[in-house]
Amino acid sequence: MDAAPTLSAPPAPLPARLWTYTRERFPLHRHAPLVAVFALGVAAYGAQGVPAPARTAAAACVVLLAFFALRVADEHKDAQNDARYRPERAVPRGLVRLAELRALAFGGLAFATALTVPLGLRALGALALVAAFGAAMTAEFGVPAWLRARPGAYLASHLGILPLLDLYTMTVGANGGPLPDGWLAPLAMAYAGGGVFELGRKVRGRGDEREGVETYSAAWGLGRALAVWAAFVIASLASVWIATRAVVPCALLALLAAVVLGVAARALRRPDARAVARIETASGAWLLALY
Repeated sequence: MDAAPTLSAPPAPLPARLWTYTRERFPLHRHAPLVAVFALGVAAYGAQGVPAPARTAAAACVVLLAFFALRVADEHKDAQNDARYRPERAVPRGLVRLAELRALAFGGLAFATALTVPLGLRALGALALVAAFGAAMTAEFGVPAWLRARPGAYLASHLGILPLLDLYTMTVGANGGPLPDGWLAPLAMAYAGGGVFELGRKVRGRGDEREGVETYSAAWGLGRALAVWAAFVIASLASVWIATRAVVPCALLALLAAVVLGVAARALRRPDARAVARIETASGAWLLALY
């Protein structure tokens, strides 16, 4: 007697699959608060006071959509490597297709443009710079193999998107007026703060490295990776001082810098997975404090 045919479950609706994707690959509970604080702090600097709430909310939404587009770009760049080494991830296991993510990213960028149109030509120009640099990043600046072989150059080049997002948000905060004196310092802070975050999420402890997963601790060794991370912490603190000359807030930030650098020092002394994982948490706390 023939066996009864096996009925496969119908695929989950796209919204449900995308929600699962964001939880795994773009967790909003982590990204949204950080982006909101970023937008509020940078827009306030651009306004040199309390920024317009509606403009700040629009800028925060645009920045979040830009980061999502960058995540989708990374899914495309890493597709072959993920299929080979990380089949449990959302795309290689078939939860979502690259075409679906691509359509969502382009839709998000169209929505970001629509949000920016009422904010003025300067804001549109700044958004165009973000989009152009993001496209160049996606193409790995035309030299993907060269960059992949040089983690330092890869990091230095890709961090450039963050000052441009900072410039966009500051322009929105300025509300058509000129940027404040010293506006380059917050851009430097964005670059250095991005280095803290990027390195913090790509270092691993002893026995926690995985084949096919690119980390700075694997490329450079944990000691060198954390030394660069610490340099970015100090550079971002110096940028805040240059931008604000605010003695008390900068003194408090210096105390926090000592704490987060202590996390790195403890990880070096005992580089197990748990100790090194705390560096990513410290990196997020540092960014929140900066903005």
